[in-house]
Amino acid sequence: MISKDAGPASSGKNRNLRRLTAAIIGIALLITVVIVAPKAWDALIVAVPATWSWFLRQDITPGRGTIIGGFFVVVAAAIAYTGTHLTRTSNQRNADRSHNRADLQELRRRFVSTTAQFADLSPEVRLAGVYALEALTDDWIERGRHTDAQTCINYLCGYLTRPYTPPTENPTLRRRTTRTYRTKYDYTDNVYEHPKDDLNVRQAITRTIANHLPPNHHHSWSNYNYDLTGAYFHNADFTGCHFRGAIDFTGANFHGEQTSFDNAKFLGSQTSFSQARFQSNKTSFDNAKFYSNRTLFNFAQFSSQRVYFDQAEFRGELTSFNNADFDGEETSFSYAKFKSTWQTSFFFVDFHSSSETSFTFAEFRGKHAFFSHALFYGKYTSFVSAKFNSKETSFDFTDFHGEETRFYRAQFLSTKTSFVFPRSWNNVYFDWDTPVPYAATAPKSDKIVPHHWPPPTLEQND
Repeated sequence: MISKDAGPASSGKNRNLRRLTAAIIGIALLITVVIVAPKAWDALIVAVPATWSWFLRQDITPGRGTIIGGFFVVVAAAIAYTGTHLTRTSNQRNADRSHNRADLQELRRRFVSTTAQFADLSPEVRLAGVYALEALTDDWIERGRHTDAQTCINYLCGYLTRPYTPPTENPTLRRRTTRTYRTKYDYTDNVYEHPKDDLNVRQAITRTIANHLPPNHHHSWSNYNYDLTGAYFHNADFTGCHFRGAIDFTGANFHGEQTSFDNAKFLGSQTSFSQARFQSNKTSFDNAKFYSNRTLFNFAQFSSQRVYFDQAEFRGELTSFNNADFDGEETSFSYAKFKSTWQTSFFFVDFHSSSETSFTFAEFRGKHAFFSHALFYGKYTSFVSAKFNSKETSFDFTDFHGEETRFYRAQFLSTKTSFVFPRSWNNVYFDWDTPVPYAATAPKSDKIVPHHWPPPTLEQND
């Protein structure tokens, strides 16, 4: 039998439970809106009263209320966890930022202290600075700070461009200066400058740079720029190095037993060896690849006994040896390739793009100058006003496949100059066979072979 008081009591308890549930839901929604969309106040004003009114109208039993309350407890816990996680993440981010800032400051302090070593009088201290700066450059690269890495490389290059005076025969004295002082009592004194020879430091810098330029190095320096204008090198070895940035050896001096750029690749927009002086016993660019738009050896002086560009490849828009002097006993461009830049399209590859190879006013001395088996495949090749003073000059089996090759005003002063069996002879012009309507301006020398002119190509001979 149901008590008369049971109805009102049960109804009151249900109303209290509904009010409690509505309050929890309202608070949860308020927290959710504030966290998720703190600017959506219009939604908050509409949602809270509507939710409150809806729950007051519901007949929620104690079981359902427990489930709903548990659900919102879980929601509140999730919100609390999310807030804690966001706080932890923010704190970690701030800590990482502070650590990185401190790390960068420490690296920059290392740069200042390391570069100070290069001003020390002791070559050993400067040598230690080279390796310290190498490690610092690698650290910058690991952090992706390429501008700072370039700064370190610039400093190393700058040291090589400092003036260098080889020590005199006296290893303990480089120069003695006598000074006279005009005072009440005239007197003179001598100032002795002892050598601070840093050749080992320069060689260490050169080796350090070269060691980081092969393509498979884990801390590659190939993509950076190298301004080595007027630098001094002794036994420089850049074999297999890849230069992808701008490279400038203008006015550089190469001394020692051997200078090697064998198998090197020059991939930047411009490569310059203009006015460089190669005075090593041997200078070698064998199998080097020059893919720069402009490759310049203008006014370069090759005083090495042997100069080799065998199998070198020049693919830029301009390759220039204008006014270059080859004074060594042997100069060889055998099997060298002077090709056009590749012009690609969707359907084909065009090898006949605009390119120029120029040896205008170049001079070849010594015993031998070889261009045998060379390939000239550019739009325009110039030997205008070139001088061939070598004992023997050879263009045997050369491939003149470009649109035009000019030897106007070239001087063939060699005992023998040979153009025997060219592989192709396409629009090659000399002073004695200037194309119509121009008239020949000089006779063909008897020292130039073959006597039958123009020379038959290898294919014609077969």
